[in-house]
Amino acid sequence: MPVFDYKNKSTLKESEVEVIDIIHLNANEVYKVKNHQEKEVLLMGRGKALVKTESHIRDINKNDVEEYLHDENKLKQIIAFENSVIIRIGGKWNCQTGTRGVFQLSETDNPKNIGDPTDYQRNTEFDNHYHDCDEFWILFGGSGEVVTERNRYNVRAGDCVFTKAGDHHDFPVVHKTVEGVWFETSLIGQKREGHLWNHTHKESEK
Repeated sequence: MPVFDYKNKSTLKESEVEVIDIIHLNANEVYKVKNHQEKEVLLMGRGKALVKTESHIRDINKNDVEEYLHDENKLKQIIAFENSVIIRIGGKWNCQTGTRGVFQLSETDNPKNIGDPTDYQRNTEFDNHYHDCDEFWILFGGSGEVVTERNRYNVRAGDCVFTKAGDHHDFPVVHKTVEGVWFETSLIGQKREGHLWNHTHKESEK
């Protein structure tokens, strides 16, 4: 199931990711971390918060990405300084992974695709691509249409898009500015990082 609600944990059984939480906190609200995983990542979508672990206290701000290991520095609490959205991802992945971060995607008057060719309309500057790893897009704001594994889906805040290694995916249409995070799991095969395109590889082989 390439697209699912983040609360549908059963969908994650095919992945190294075991937990996804989109945490909405008001100012001074406290989130107590439970169901700890071997590895956990916090991605700060909005706001500012204080993170407490077994060994330290640290501020995190919008766009920050922090990783924690259960056996070295277990997460305990998150305390919001202001209205905040934090995405928590937990599971088991190798040391050599792809990238992860926070993104925003809007409609543009000059849409383009520098990735592999497509035959559908778009209103974004986004590329049709694939990876040497599985990738998650986790949306916490906005709505639009994605293409993944050759199918097209309407998506909105609260949805996760799960694309397996080697399969193309694209975000061609935005209805309302999208806010989300991306998370890439362990690199496999040739273990290349970043967006991969067939047309680039064919040109390099000439």
